[in-house]
Amino acid sequence: RHLGGTAVRSADEESTEAEAENEFGESVDLREHTVQFGVASFLSPNPPSTVQSSELPRLEDRDEDEDESGLGDACDDQVIDDREEDEVDEVDEEESNEGSDEESEEEEMLGTFSEVEPASSVQVLANRSSDERMNVWDRLAMGINTHSFQELLLDDDQVAAARRLWNSFVQGNGSPEVAGEVIFSAIVASAPSLQSLFKSPSSVIALRFSNNFGAVMAKLEDPPALKMQVETLGFTHLTWEVSLARVQLIRDAVLDAFAAELNVDQHPLGFEVWSLLLEYIAGALLFVRVHYLERLKVLSESWEKANNARGPSEEQHQDRPVSVSGERSPRRPKRKSSRSFLDKMPASIRKSSLLRRSRSPKEGEESRKKRPKNPPKDILQTVPGSFAEMFRFNATVMGFTSQQLWMKEVLACFETLVKSIGNPQRLQEECDIIVLRISKNPRVTVRLSDFRSCMLASLRSLLPDEWSSAHEVAWSWLWDNVDRLLSATMGQPPMWSKALKMLFASLDEAEAVNLRVKLFENFFELAPNGQDYFKQSLSQMQIMAMKIFELTTQIYVDPSTTVDNLAALGLRHVGYGVPKELMGPFVTAAVTSILEITKDDTAIEAFRWSLGLIAKILARTMVEGSTVVMKAIQRNNKDRVQNAIASAPRGERAQWMLIVQVGTQSISPLGWALESRSFEAASEILKDLLTIRADRDRYYYGADELFARHPNFVDMLSEHAPALLPELLDGLIWRATRTKKGMRRVNYYIKHLLVSPSGGMSKALETIAARVDPEIVCHPLLVFMANLLWNRVARQVFLFKASGFVLSLLIFMASQAQLAQSVEDSDVLPVRVAIFASRCFIYVLNLGYLLIFHGLRIGRAYMSGSVKTLPGGLMLPLYITSWQDVVSLALCVGLLLMLALEPILHCLGSDGYSALSMLCMYLYFALLIDLAVLNTNVTAFMLVILRFLSDVGLFLMALTSSIIVTASALSCLHIWQDNDAEQQNDIVGVQGVSLTLFKAFLGINVGQELDYFERVPYALIAVFFFLGISTIFLVSMLVAQMTCLYKQVYANMVGFARLRRIDVIIEMMPSVSGRRWNTFVQSLKLHEPLEFMEGDIGLAGGVQDLEPASLHPGTSERILRFGGATSTSMQWPRSERVPTDVDRLDALERLINRRWKIPGQRGRSGATSG
Repeated sequence: RHLGGTAVRSADEESTEAEAENEFGESVDLREHTVQFGVASFLSPNPPSTVQSSELPRLEDRDEDEDESGLGDACDDQVIDDREEDEVDEVDEEESNEGSDEESEEEEMLGTFSEVEPASSVQVLANRSSDERMNVWDRLAMGINTHSFQELLLDDDQVAAARRLWNSFVQGNGSPEVAGEVIFSAIVASAPSLQSLFKSPSSVIALRFSNNFGAVMAKLEDPPALKMQVETLGFTHLTWEVSLARVQLIRDAVLDAFAAELNVDQHPLGFEVWSLLLEYIAGALLFVRVHYLERLKVLSESWEKANNARGPSEEQHQDRPVSVSGERSPRRPKRKSSRSFLDKMPASIRKSSLLRRSRSPKEGEESRKKRPKNPPKDILQTVPGSFAEMFRFNATVMGFTSQQLWMKEVLACFETLVKSIGNPQRLQEECDIIVLRISKNPRVTVRLSDFRSCMLASLRSLLPDEWSSAHEVAWSWLWDNVDRLLSATMGQPPMWSKALKMLFASLDEAEAVNLRVKLFENFFELAPNGQDYFKQSLSQMQIMAMKIFELTTQIYVDPSTTVDNLAALGLRHVGYGVPKELMGPFVTAAVTSILEITKDDTAIEAFRWSLGLIAKILARTMVEGSTVVMKAIQRNNKDRVQNAIASAPRGERAQWMLIVQVGTQSISPLGWALESRSFEAASEILKDLLTIRADRDRYYYGADELFARHPNFVDMLSEHAPALLPELLDGLIWRATRTKKGMRRVNYYIKHLLVSPSGGMSKALETIAARVDPEIVCHPLLVFMANLLWNRVARQVFLFKASGFVLSLLIFMASQAQLAQSVEDSDVLPVRVAIFASRCFIYVLNLGYLLIFHGLRIGRAYMSGSVKTLPGGLMLPLYITSWQDVVSLALCVGLLLMLALEPILHCLGSDGYSALSMLCMYLYFALLIDLAVLNTNVTAFMLVILRFLSDVGLFLMALTSSIIVTASALSCLHIWQDNDAEQQNDIVGVQGVSLTLFKAFLGINVGQELDYFERVPYALIAVFFFLGISTIFLVSMLVAQMTCLYKQVYANMVGFARLRRIDVIIEMMPSVSGRRWNTFVQSLKLHEPLEFMEGDIGLAGGVQDLEPASLHPGTSERILRFGGATSTSMQWPRSERVPTDVDRLDALERLINRRWKIPGQRGRSGATSG
């Protein structure tokens, strides 16, 4: 029954339609957290603003709203010839014939349904008055009704029985997802032919079954909301081949699934109510399909064509002018006389009522004032190729300049409106958002009829060949519904926003805190299970409540940004596993809290409306974002993740794991698994993405999709799950199973780790090096990539920078060590000149560079506060982070002191100068250790030495303590005679005895000194005791400690050496020119596919190398190859896996839980019978 349809309707059908229309306008009760309205009336087949097709006016008899577009007066002097009018009449006759054909097809469909006998357990319901709701027992007597669609009234006992049955069924299967799988399996088992109707994967269909049945259960006590939910299901199934026989099969299969799992005797009322609900849903599916299928099909097809109106032929005629409607005018021979703008329009536009209707002089004058004086110059040059472009074009030409502000807001959301016409809840939500966006400009006068005129004119222009009366009726019907929803709240948001701001501003701190506390108290009272999802402290919950109240005012101020933020918030709630059923009680609790603090009806209504809209956006986002992969991640179980991913089409498999898009916001299942610390699920997803699969046509590898979705994925792993870094690196390597001449082919897919999306060097290597993990940097992929960068890019830059330091060291050696000694031997002028030149080079260039380098960094550190206060008030700049920085700063100070004491400046010698020269020589050679990075083995050796220094220091400290103790004790003895005065001066006192003991420890000949200790036996014993402790115990301890430490360090010394090289590479890369970097990247040919085997062209994005086959002797094939069909919409075959003992125990546990439903009663029964 189309809008204005020509099917002959009976009196009963007329009364049914009248009843549906009367249902519109149900009360909007946001306290019950649902906007209630009848969907049948919302999508009424015959809204009051429409007429029957037999009464549909011709194009020249359009209403005055479209004539006021500003173009009618421009053609008062235009004459339309009779031939063109005859063409219009012929078009109208063809459209009338098409309408008759549609009428006969629809009447035949209705007749088919009316002739089908209802199910054996029901009878056809008699006609009821329009003001009555349908009682459950009347429904049971009616069966599947395809003639009308009314609200269903259930009492409290019936609602409780239905929910109790559903909850028992879900609990018996363990989860709603498993319950959905049981239902789907029962449907397929009862009627295998129905399986071809289900195009989506089985896990997705099972999830939809559980979600839809759960949504129906949540709305049982609210007939208008239940009707809306059921009719929404009808619109989502419009493209399905729904028939009475099929819905009866599905109904019986669902009831059989319940009966197989539950005891019918324990749920008698529940089974009766569920039988009624399934018949109610089946009748809705059939009713909606009969009445709205063709109309929505017209809208969908015409909208798609309207946005692809510019065909290939347009490019060949870009020089042809464009008419007002967007059509290109036919080529005409040039004439000498000039023609008006309207003369250039095609006949289809000149015949329309927009140009035909004559006006009075007064009307023409008013219209001329509205119309722009000069049409835009680009009107005849630009071809609108989409509805938005054509709409803006026509709005400008039709004189709607003053209306373009609010029209722009509607146009931005118009595509969503068209796609949501089959979803009343979504359409209501989108209309509310449009009203908020329009209300940001309260001074603009809104005339919704102008948008309709411009919309229809644009569509006629974009679809000149396809446009018919069916299109006119469908698009008029769509806008009538949108107009009604927009008009319901138009102009009220500014008033609501002001009242709500005043309400919150009037609250003091104590009242605000009490309001936030009462919010959660009321919520937990209405929904006790909601407490399980609030694990934060009371102070954090206070902050959450404050942000919720801020959102209710912010959505009035900036609706676009707020809606995007709400979508992102809803997706996070999907990750948290929060059920959308809690949104309703939360809104009710919030409104109840507001009612306790104010009696201002305007503020209360403003809060209800805004919070209700917020709840609807969040609930919709949570429903659209609840995919099977996200639900599996919530369980953090790899088997569930495998099952969820296995149901994805092979062409979309990676996207299922990387993106869940809702509006403009999206969430990554893999990213959420890492953030929520579901590492088992994240590991399984990462392995699946980096698994190479192949059929005959193509290879499938998720590395490109992974890094396109997460360019900083290495940073994410390093922050949330460092243990998964080896899995990522392993997945980026492919090794051949076959070897050739002892070598194995290896593909390293390093593109995304090497090159950033902008073309520069990626930060992945720097992130890995920042972890200072010597094991991960020894991974073959990182070793290969680091060697590649070092050998071909960084080494040349490093050698160029190091050459200056080496030159400075050589000149310093020549001036201080070699030439200075030559001057002492012979007073030669050339030698003195060489010394002067060398020292000038050191003081000017080397010292000057060090002063600038350290001076700038010290100044920046103190200015920015990047200093560390040491004990005593000394502030140390934080840029000094390594021993190389300390040595470099010490060398700068040493050279500065040498300059101050330079003998050439003072013309005299200085003892301190030579000592400073020696110290600086040590510092120069200490800095030369950096050159060890040229060889990894040398670097590893130097790192081992540095690691041993701390242990050698401890040994020296213990030795020094022993020497001081023994020397102090021996100095107390009077063992010297008068004739020993000369020798006594050498070893007397602590310092003399200490030197003697140290010489003895080193094995230096000290026999003469020890002769004095022989005079006192206990003194000799003390000396022997010292030598035993120092040479045997301490030295043995040092050797043992260094041996054990070397074994420990040996495993990591190569890793630390590679870390040092990577650090140098990162330091050198800023000095590499962009041209040189681009040349290096191009030489890798990352865009070219690599071969797996000879003639087997594989994947791009990597570099191929050869390695000795003995390095990885147990290499297995990483490519999973499959035969059969190669369509990208097909799923990959499941790999067979041998069940383990854990799998068998899990299966046994599920079987026991399914069969042993009520453990208490079964246990007592078994005990009695035994």
